[in-house]
Amino acid sequence: MASGPTWALLRGPLGRPRDRASILVTHHLEEIPVTATHAALLRAGTAVAAGPIEVVLTDEHVSACFDIPVSVSSVQGRWHGQADRAPASG
Repeated sequence: MASGPTWALLRGPLGRPRDRASILVTHHLEEIPVTATHAALLRAGTAVAAGPIEVVLTDEHVSACFDIPVSVSSVQGRWHGQADRAPASG
């Protein structure tokens, strides 16, 4: 929770909270809250993709970020990523 000068910036002219942004850092798409509207994918400190969440969280972008094939899906705002691993040879 913000305090001091930071909290003052987050409050409107009558002292009411404004809409706030939050930043979540995760490797797990399942942890993304349904309220998320935007996302950024970073690989080695470089942005792979950034923008509206539906545009960013695609198979192509997430696969490039993790450097493995990943299938991404969303159901009612809940995101899921599944690594597409080849079967082990034996």
